[in-house]
Amino acid sequence: MRILIVDDDAQILKALRINLAARGYEVTLARTGPEALDQAAKNRPELVVLDLGLPGLSGIQVIEGL
Repeated sequence: MRILIVDDDAQILKALRINLAARGYEVTLARTGPEALDQAAKNRPELVVLDLGLPGLSGIQVIEGL
C-alpha cells in the first residue's frame, strides 16, 4: 500500500515514515500543500495522512485538489 504523509513538522514525518515503512508500507512524504499535490500525482497513493494546517495551501485545499 502506498501512503502519502503530509505535514510541516519534520519530527512527525520522520516518526510516521519509520513506523509505516517498518510495517511494509511504501511511504512518500510532503511538507507543503503544493508538494503534496505533486507527490500525489506522481505516486498515486492509496491513503493520505494530511495535516490541515500547511504552508502554501491549507489541508482543505489539498483535499479539494486531490
